[in-house]
Amino acid sequence: MTDTERERINAICEVAGVAEIDDLSDGFHTFRQLYYQRMMLFAVIVKQNKDKAWKSLRHEDGELCFGGGWFIVGIDTPEGSYTYHYENKYFDLFDCEILDYSKHWDGHTEKDVTRLLSLQPEERTKKRTETHACVLIRQQDAVELAMKYCPDDDGTVQCGGDIRELLDELENLPPVQPEKETPKRVLWSGWKGVRDTRYKCPNCKKPVRNTDIYCHRCGQKLMFPNIDFTPYVEGQKQELIVRWDDEGVTK
Repeated sequence: MTDTERERINAICEVAGVAEIDDLSDGFHTFRQLYYQRMMLFAVIVKQNKDKAWKSLRHEDGELCFGGGWFIVGIDTPEGSYTYHYENKYFDLFDCEILDYSKHWDGHTEKDVTRLLSLQPEERTKKRTETHACVLIRQQDAVELAMKYCPDDDGTVQCGGDIRELLDELENLPPVQPEKETPKRVLWSGWKGVRDTRYKCPNCKKPVRNTDIYCHRCGQKLMFPNIDFTPYVEGQKQELIVRWDDEGVTK
């Protein structure tokens, strides 16, 4: 910060009647409060994307951040990296890889904060969904998936309880029957609203959710109806339209 900038800040604080610029408020929040909230939100983003995040006490040239007392934390997005600096007292707040030196600064500025929108946290949800589906459907696929996501150097899986239990259960799963790979219409008790409609597997009659691809009990691939209404016309009753992917429309 230059002397001119410091004088300007001191003048603003004097006019506003605050001791420090961090205490300047917009009537709802002070700078201090907003910076703290931003830090917490970025910590959440880092925690949810640990495989892409990193932190370091030194810049890429080997010098301590701002001469010491600060660190840099960054996250690599599909559109490039984005970083912040924080005081060392917050170092443990960010759960990510620790580097000896920060990664190369690609010239990003505060305008590039939109890079964070390119992160795809749903990838991890997709992995969990794929793993879950494979447990229900194909033993070998699930093993290969687990090996792919958490392999050790020698190709074995060294992992925690959830995946370990998953692999143990694979031993008892029955083989998939090819005929169950053809989707069948679910049984349903009639339209009661999205939240209240009840669906059942057409084979084993186990209740299923409209987000399921396969029945969790028998492995039957499921087909759910696409439910809509006829266009609204004043004075006329709307009819329920049920569409199935395999054929036709029923009312």
